[in-house]
Order: sequence, then structure tokens, then C-alpha cells
Amino acid sequence: SPCYRPVRAEVILCDEQGSLLAACPVDTDVRTWLPESSAVIGCDFPIPAKAGPRCLLGLRLTDTLMHREIRLCNTPPLPSINNPIGEIVS
Repeated sequence: SPCYRPVRAEVILCDEQGSLLAACPVDTDVRTWLPESSAVIGCDFPIPAKAGPRCLLGLRLTDTLMHREIRLCNTPPLPSINNPIGEIVS
């Protein structure tokens, strides 16, 4: 089901050990994300110099009222990322 309250969305970059390397806010209203449909989001951030050869990308969604992170039901969580969306390998 869709979200009914505002949610803060960020794309995050973590190293393989799960340490946060960067976070980029995403300008989107998740209340418009509907089941059985796609949403396109984007942000630009430089890869930090301390990033290793493999980094993990995730989508961090935080309820602005309860200040709790939301996990999407169709993505299995990783130890450091509730909503993994990909990886960067150099």
C-alpha cells in the first residue's frame, strides 16, 4: 500500500563493512509511489576517496513523524542497509 505521511528519502552509499560513506537526499514524494508501478529517482554525489573497490547502494526511507526507518517489503535487508538497490564496483 502507499505511504500516507511524508517520508524522507535518501540514497546511501556504504562500504562492504556497512559503514556509511555518503548520503544524498532525493527530491520525491513517496506518497505518490503506487503498488504495481515504478518510480524513478536520482541524485548526484561524488564517490568518496575512502571508498573501496566495492560499495553498496541503498535507499533510506525515514518516517518524518515517528523518525523510524521504513523497509520495503520486496527487498531483503543487508546488515547495514534495509533497502539495498545495487552496488558500485571499480
